[in-house]
Amino acid sequence: MQRATTPPVERARVLRRNGRRSRWLHTLIYLSTLFLAYSGIAVLLEAHPGLARPLGGHVPTATSHRLVGYGLLAALALVAVVWWRPAGRFLANSLRFSRLDLRWLAGYPRMALAPASQRPAEHRGHFDPGQRVFNLLLLLALLALGATGIVMGMPERFLPAVYGWSLRIHELATWVLLGLVAGHLLLASGLLPGYRGVWRAMHLGGRVPAATARRLWPAWAAAPEREEAGGAADDAGGARQHSTDQLEGRGARRQQSGDQAVRRP
Repeated sequence: MQRATTPPVERARVLRRNGRRSRWLHTLIYLSTLFLAYSGIAVLLEAHPGLARPLGGHVPTATSHRLVGYGLLAALALVAVVWWRPAGRFLANSLRFSRLDLRWLAGYPRMALAPASQRPAEHRGHFDPGQRVFNLLLLLALLALGATGIVMGMPERFLPAVYGWSLRIHELATWVLLGLVAGHLLLASGLLPGYRGVWRAMHLGGRVPAATARRLWPAWAAAPEREEAGGAADDAGGARQHSTDQLEGRGARRQQSGDQAVRRP
């Protein structure tokens, strides 16, 4: 078994993964989600009034849960309308799967727990395959929670059966979301060796160690623009990020031009 080693200089380098806009949006989503998860559980477990007591009781907790939920849906709709191109790229990158991803997923436990023992299988996505699965499940859970929350917010307009099914789906989606958040927090914490320093992608400037970036997102980390700039992207977060395919294509054309220049007499 070949042991993967990382030079000291490589371990010291950092690459910019996310700009300021992405980091603020991520903060808005996870703070809102944590509040909605707690307040939602407090409402569902009405038999345990101590859970709702910090928020003023059952009725204020239910009201704040509903208002924050509507606010988060409005914010996400605004992002999709105003920044539709980044939102579209996020969705496209999350939907991109190939047969290479199966090899990556098969070696995922070893990569996460013992990254130095063997280099993980390559993949070509902006997100790693695990991230893509998480992104899609998270979007589906949020859509289910939002749709059923709107239905339950207007019970007089629907049949009791519709309200009942909405409540069941809402409860199921809540537990799915909690499982996703727990897994995400485990990986983002950096406790697993394969994810050391990854939490910085959404905090403290959005920079991650180059070794971690090359392990999780090899095509993204090896892009020519990333190599030349050393990760010093525009911190405003509004600059358009090129897709992985575009960056790989530019790198191939640049390599081809260099080979032609060498062959010239």
